[in-house]
Amino acid sequence: MITCLVQYTLLIPFYVNILMVYAFCNTHDVSWGTKGDNNNNGGGSSAQPIAGKDGKKLMQVEVPHEKADVNATYDDLVNDLKVRVFEEKQHRDAATKKDDYYKLFRTNLVLAWMFSNAFLVVFFTSNTWNRYVHEKIADGAYNPYLSFIFWSVTCLSAFRAFGCVWYLILRLLYG
Repeated sequence: MITCLVQYTLLIPFYVNILMVYAFCNTHDVSWGTKGDNNNNGGGSSAQPIAGKDGKKLMQVEVPHEKADVNATYDDLVNDLKVRVFEEKQHRDAATKKDDYYKLFRTNLVLAWMFSNAFLVVFFTSNTWNRYVHEKIADGAYNPYLSFIFWSVTCLSAFRAFGCVWYLILRLLYG
């Protein structure tokens, strides 16, 4: 115990903060910016996949060497961009809708957590809070910030425990 006490004591704040960040921010596995991008709509697809040595997949790209080839390729790409491709409206099945709903909920949870943390930082670093602490606390025996932290952790832990018990009860009743 004595051999690792210093390291443990120094790492406790990092564990608490980092684990909370990962606990909230890893609640979803959303790949940002790729929703609905399931097909290849133009943009010049001169790269072709080929099988290379050792069974690895490689991309073969044709690079034009002549100036006329470069200009012709550019003109072809500009003409491709002028043609409007009408996208079919993709109909989502029930499983996809449910998955999207859960992803939206998890994203909103992370955003609410981030904004609440930003609000707490602004509030506790404001002059109003500092004046309140200095006026109300003459002897320094009562620290409202620590009281807030203790009570919020207590309430959140109680809420988490209630949610776990409720989930177990529902799981036992409804399978």
